[in-house]
Amino acid sequence: MRVFVDACVLIATFLKPDGTSGEFKKEALHRKAFTMVVSKEVLQESVRAIGARRGKSALWVFYQELDSDQVEFLTEDLPPESLRRWVALVPPRDCHVLAGAVFSQADALVSLDEDHILTRIVRQRFSVLVFTPLEFLVWFSKHSSRS
Repeated sequence: MRVFVDACVLIATFLKPDGTSGEFKKEALHRKAFTMVVSKEVLQESVRAIGARRGKSALWVFYQELDSDQVEFLTEDLPPESLRRWVALVPPRDCHVLAGAVFSQADALVSLDEDHILTRIVRQRFSVLVFTPLEFLVWFSKHSSRS
C-alpha cells in the first residue's frame, strides 16, 4: 500500500516521535506495513519547518530517519495542471498535497491539516482516501491482509 504523507505529518514524526504520527512512521519504516510517499514539495516544506524549529544540524537526523526502502521520494516536479485542478477544494498553497497523492497513485493521503486537507469537502470529493495518522492506523488495521 502506498500512502502519500503531508509535510505536517513528517514534521510531527520528527518533533514528537512518541505521538501518533511517530507510531504511523514506525508502522511504515520498522514494521514495513506500507510505503510512505513524499513529494519534493512536501520534503522542502518539512526541511524548512524542522530547520527553523531545531536548526540545520537537526536536518541530518531527519534525513537519516527517512532513509528507508519504505519511503519513496517523487523526484519529478508535479505538473502545473495537476496543481490547478485542486484549487476548488483547497487553498493554492495546499494544492501540491492533493496533486502529489494523485500523481503518485497513492492509496491514501495522511495529513494533520484540519483547516485545509482533512475537511469534509476534501474527504467527499477527493479521489484518494484522506486520514489523520490515527485514523489511517485504525483503518489499516481493519483492512490490512496481514495478521
